[in-house]
Amino acid sequence: MKTRKLNRWSEDGGRESADSRTSGPVSSVSAFQLADFPRAGFSLLELIGVLAVLAILASLLVPVFVRRIDQAARVRDAAELSGMATALRSYILRTGQIPDQPNLVSALANEMAVSATQILTNSRNFRRAFLVDPNLWIASGLPYVQSSITNGTGTTDANGVAIAGLNLRVLVLSSLAVPLPATIDFSNAWSTPDGSIPSTWTWSGRPDDLKIQRVDFTPLFKRVILNPVDTFHFGSLAIESGGQESFTNPVTQVLSNSWYLLGTALRLYDTNNPPGMQMKAVVQSDTSYVFENGAWRGQLAGWGTNGPIPVSPSPAANLFTMFSANLSAAPLNPNAFGTNGNSTLAILGDFYTFMTNYNSWAQGGFVGLPMRLTQATNTLLNVTQDMSR
Repeated sequence: MKTRKLNRWSEDGGRESADSRTSGPVSSVSAFQLADFPRAGFSLLELIGVLAVLAILASLLVPVFVRRIDQAARVRDAAELSGMATALRSYILRTGQIPDQPNLVSALANEMAVSATQILTNSRNFRRAFLVDPNLWIASGLPYVQSSITNGTGTTDANGVAIAGLNLRVLVLSSLAVPLPATIDFSNAWSTPDGSIPSTWTWSGRPDDLKIQRVDFTPLFKRVILNPVDTFHFGSLAIESGGQESFTNPVTQVLSNSWYLLGTALRLYDTNNPPGMQMKAVVQSDTSYVFENGAWRGQLAGWGTNGPIPVSPSPAANLFTMFSANLSAAPLNPNAFGTNGNSTLAILGDFYTFMTNYNSWAQGGFVGLPMRLTQATNTLLNVTQDMSR
């Protein structure tokens, strides 16, 4: 078998055979000249050029990224403060209590199911400020517990207008750049527009880094007027709020400026001893009730007050007024039938018949007195006698 002899270049440029390579001394020069291969890596000049380009790109892109990160932090902080305002209102309506300043953080942490640290500090680990208006006024002060204030809270403003309280306000402030000032004027901070720094501050932060959340409790209260027009008897009042029931207080004079938290339940009692609850109403808006002829009503019935009996040109209309008052005030009759044999169902039927005939008479301009209405009137007279038994 033929073998190929490998040749190589000698130091002097001559060719030498594989046989002579093995028999002679080994050369100190590499088998191939270094110039036969390209050099790896950058030269110093090339490296400086690359670094310069990277530095230019970084100077252009890094501020963009930083601004986006800062903007995301601002949006997050504003959302967290708004959530705290919602949670605080929810806590007040759920528990029927307004916490004082030392307990604001714990109340929010419980309502939002987070730690107190998450309430106290923002995403940049700067401490937030929780402030109650120092000029706040509400019955009993803070903490305010609705169930302990049976007659509600109420005062008047500088113009004499009835209001629930004065300066029912809370502030939450948060800074994303530098710590907040040690002393903060509440009124000045409250009136500062968003995106601005309070005028009384000496502060190195930027306006965009300051977030102010305002919470006003005034809309959470609704006015209730209780008017005991019955001078011979008086009813009583108790309230339920936050799962707690208050003491029962007699209503012997007009309560014209009583404000209660939304969702408070009014329990209105009659004159019996012990009193029986005649009405239970949940406060959802401004409302009023009168105690007349021994019973609570949502409006004056016109019959049973201790003033003059309302006069109508129609005896039937007067009878209807009297019947309406007696029906709403009458207690449950353990005797299902009265002396005239009128059951509860029959009473409702007679009342419906009377109203139908009276409406027909009114549509006709109250001309004459229809026989059917006369009969219905006589029937209601018997009904009224049964109800009074």
